[in-house]
Amino acid sequence: MDSGISYSYPTERRMQGSGDIRYNMMTTSSLFREAQDEEMELKVKKVAERLSESMNIVANEPSLAFFRIQEHVRKSLPQLVEQKHEVIETQQKVQGASFDTEYATHAVKSLHKSSVHFQNIQELMKNAMFMKQQIDYEEDRNVFIDQGPYGTISFVHPYKAIVAQRRSQDGGPKHRLH
Repeated sequence: MDSGISYSYPTERRMQGSGDIRYNMMTTSSLFREAQDEEMELKVKKVAERLSESMNIVANEPSLAFFRIQEHVRKSLPQLVEQKHEVIETQQKVQGASFDTEYATHAVKSLHKSSVHFQNIQELMKNAMFMKQQIDYEEDRNVFIDQGPYGTISFVHPYKAIVAQRRSQDGGPKHRLH
């Protein structure tokens, strides 16, 4: 079965274009080389310019950043200082109100704790009023005004009131104190 066509299988891999005749002709041609050199020079120039621009930006970027920061601080610092003073003043007012509130709360709690004492005082006052009423009643009942024969007024003890009562029956008036 020999047909005269031989099939060959390459055992080594070749680089692309290394065996191509047209590639070899293009690389050896002077026209292509000149076009390639001009194109390469243009690309190298662009890359160099961009690299130079990038280096310039990187070198000047910190200066520009610090300038912008300084400008921002110069513009915003007076407002920040004013706000700081307002915050401190407000904090002092709030702290004073807080202390007043705590003091008032403590006073109210103390009043709640002293309610027992107030109840004792109320009971003692009721007892004192009752005792005063009893004393007044006893005095009203026991003290008489005795007007003597010479126009003198004297307070009489209950024991002496009996004597004064007998005397009043003899003619001297007898009055109760009110």
